[in-house]
Parts: sequence; structure tokens; C-alpha cells
Amino acid sequence: MYLNYRILMRTRVITLLLSAMFLLVYFALYQQLRFDQEENNKFTKFYRNNTLSQHVSGQKLGKTSKQYLQEIDYIPKKMQLYRRHLQKLQTDIKDEKFLVVAENLLNDTALLTTLNNSPWQLPSEWVNTKEIMPESVPQLGRLMYEMATRRITGADVGFKGSQLKATLFLEGDQRVAFKPQRYRRNEIISGSPYSGYDRHNGEIAAFHLGRILGFRRTPVAVGRRINLRQELKPVAKPRLLSTFVENGNNSCFYGECYYCRSNLSACADGSIMEGVMILWLPNSWPLKVHRPHPWRRTYKQNKTAQWQYDTQFCDKVRRVPLYSSGRLLLDIIDTSVLDYLIGNADRHLFETFLGKQDSIMLILDNGKRYCEEFNNIKSGF
Repeated sequence: MYLNYRILMRTRVITLLLSAMFLLVYFALYQQLRFDQEENNKFTKFYRNNTLSQHVSGQKLGKTSKQYLQEIDYIPKKMQLYRRHLQKLQTDIKDEKFLVVAENLLNDTALLTTLNNSPWQLPSEWVNTKEIMPESVPQLGRLMYEMATRRITGADVGFKGSQLKATLFLEGDQRVAFKPQRYRRNEIISGSPYSGYDRHNGEIAAFHLGRILGFRRTPVAVGRRINLRQELKPVAKPRLLSTFVENGNNSCFYGECYYCRSNLSACADGSIMEGVMILWLPNSWPLKVHRPHPWRRTYKQNKTAQWQYDTQFCDKVRRVPLYSSGRLLLDIIDTSVLDYLIGNADRHLFETFLGKQDSIMLILDNGKRYCEEFNNIKSGF
């Protein structure tokens, strides 16, 4: 009886201690979440006051992308935000190794360097069979700024695919892909993991997440607001120009693609269209398309893919000559990590460099992302 009582008391003491520890941890997490929310609110306020979103009406008065950024003092405000972020990193990250990595990632996207030559020479210097940019890229911020401001000298329909895009040429003969905004940035798309249109901000986030993960296989992507009537239509080729329509006071276009229809046009806010500019890889590095991706979905509600029920599927893939040696299968596994984090279940094909032995798997076409931020797509990976 006495022994049972002692055991009971010890159990209660342990329970109380564990409860106290839980409460302390909970309180600490609550305080951190509260701090993070306050910081996020500060950032959101700054973001609303100092980015393109707040000043669309000014750009509607006939300003180009570059004129608009100059008008709102974009560079000084970006540097102000950079200094705030740097200070927060140095305060929050205690591990010296992690701090160095975080500082380098932040510094690369800041406007800390100047360019002596054309920014479009940089990708040719960066690309090799293992990566499309080096680990340290101090000129990245300048390159991104040029993508967001350079004069558009040509516009045409996009390359083949199921989603609307346009091919643009920037001053200096640099080709980029432009994907227009279809949803609000924070809109949640319900349905299947591949429902709806591509999310333009998904491309931007996938590019930065790829850098954080150290993959460096995703092309540079940056947001831009384009004055369609002033910057794009005057230089558009006839086959793109013929797809422009007016919806009230809004300028729209539907381009050419598998699902492109006049009733599915992407529309600007007046003449100002937000979207993402994706840097085209150098012509000296042509791509080879591989169909299908081994872990491709069936895209049919009542039909499962082999990898979803065959427990030996991975072993079978490893015996395929394409994946039996080299880095390709490992790249596919790495990419599945990124796809899981961004909620992508639409990786139905992939690209490598044409004629290059042991080429990386490039991480392209990242728009079907961030559908439901509170719903993990577990079955896809």
C-alpha cells in the first residue's frame, strides 16, 4: 500500500513537472508567434506602402515599369528593407554557420553591386551541367532589377503548354517568359492539387526556395507590373496582338496555349498587369524534355498511377538505364522535397540539358503551387 502511494505521488510529481515544462514551452512559442506576427504586420505595412501594389493608380497615368519604380524611390526603400532584414537575421540566428548562409542569401538579392557589362551576360557565365547559378551571386539583385525595369522591345505568344504565357524580349535582346497574375497573391485555390490557373507568385517563391535549399536549378523569377497599352501592345507581334480584348476599361489577352480561349483571358487592372518575368536560359544550353516523369499523376479521378500502389515501383525505376546511374534520380528526389514544400502535384515531365552527360534536372514550370496552404499534398510524393 505504501509502495503504491509512493509510486502514485512520483507519477503526479512527474506529471506536474511535464505540465509545467509544456506550459513554459507553450508560452515561449506563443511569445515567439506573437513577436513574429508583430514583425509580419510591420513588414506588411511597409510592403503595402512601398511596393507596386500601393501605387497602381500612379502607373495608370501612363508610366512604364521603370518610371514608376523611380517615382516611388524603389531602390532606397529596398535598401531600407534589406537593412531591417539583415538586422533581424543577426539578432535571431545564433548559429554562426547558419547566419553566414542566411546573410549571403540576403546579400545576393540586395542591390549592393553595380554591373560593368550587360546583365544578360551573367547567365552564360553561371550555367554549367551541375547548376544554373553559383552558390554566391552578388549580382543577382541587379539582374532582377533589370528584369523588372528594362524596356520591352518585343512580345509574342508563349511557348507550347497548357497555361497562358507570353514571350517577351527586353532591351539587349534578352528573352523572358511572362506569366500573368490570375489570382490575388494570398488566394487559396480549392479542388485537386492541379486545379486552376498557374500562380505567378508561385514561380517567384519556388525560385527563392530553391536557392535556400541549395538546389540552384530554378531560373531567376521576379515580379513586374507591365503597362500593357504602353509597354507591350506597341511591340507585340500580330499573332499575340490579335488575342487582345477589352473587358470594360480593362485590357486583356488570351494568347495561344492548350487551354487558351477568349473567354478565359487574363485581364489587367485598367492597363496595368502584374505577373512574373522568368529568365530564359542561354541559347547555348538547349533543353531535352523527358516524358513522362516517373512519379507522374494520371490526372483522372478514378485512376491511380502505378507508383501509388506498387510497393516495388522505386526499385523498378532504379533499373531503368536513364536512372540507374548518375545524379538524375537523386535530383528527382530533391525536387520532390521542394514540390512537397510548395504543394505541387503537377510535375508530369522534366527537362535536362541536351547532349550533356550527367546533366542536372532543371526545376521549371512552378506555377501550380500553393493551392491550399493548410493542406499537405501527401499522396504526391
